[in-house]
Amino acid sequence: MELMTSWERKGLEQGRREGMEHVVLRLLRERLGEIPALLEQRIDGLSTDQLDALSDVLLKLKTRADLEKWLAHNVQ
Repeated sequence: MELMTSWERKGLEQGRREGMEHVVLRLLRERLGEIPALLEQRIDGLSTDQLDALSDVLLKLKTRADLEKWLAHNVQ
C-alpha cells in the first residue's frame, strides 16, 4: 500500500480546486455571458469550500449583479 505525501495531497487539492474553478467560471459564462476580469479574479481567490458553495447557487444567479451580491455576502 502506497501512502500519499503531504506534497502529493497539496497537489491533489490544488488540482481539484483549479478544476472546480474552471468549471464554475465556464458555467457562469454560459449563464451570465462575459465575466469581467475583476470578478474572475475574485472567483480565482475562492477556497475550495467557497467554490463548492458558489456551484450550489450558480443556477439561481440570473445576472452579474446577482453574482456580485453573492460574492459580497459570502467572501471576506
